[in-house]
Amino acid sequence: MLIARDRSEHGILQAYRQSYSGSLALDAGLENMTDEERKSKLHSLESCTQGAEKAYDDMYETHSFRDANDCYRDAKDYFHAAIGHAEDLGLKEEAEALRKRLEHVKAVYRSQFTQ
Repeated sequence: MLIARDRSEHGILQAYRQSYSGSLALDAGLENMTDEERKSKLHSLESCTQGAEKAYDDMYETHSFRDANDCYRDAKDYFHAAIGHAEDLGLKEEAEALRKRLEHVKAVYRSQFTQ
């Protein structure tokens, strides 16, 4: 379960954190998922991916290490949420691509924003 922080501009992520109950049985989850649920998860996947990229971009616009760290944590949380949605949807390649992007973001942060 992801840790929630009070950040009103990140409502989608907060809702995901509150509703996501851990790893689901992938096959059972897909079999029981309605078209509406699948569309909702796809929308959430897209929203989380966009949120992650925005937080990553915002990291470069910050004026302090503290603000950069906040953006970095948001990016990581969004990526983890997006990976969870991709896995729930059975999108293994998308989940792996998101993991690789997350590792890139981590490497950039560690090389450019740590003291």
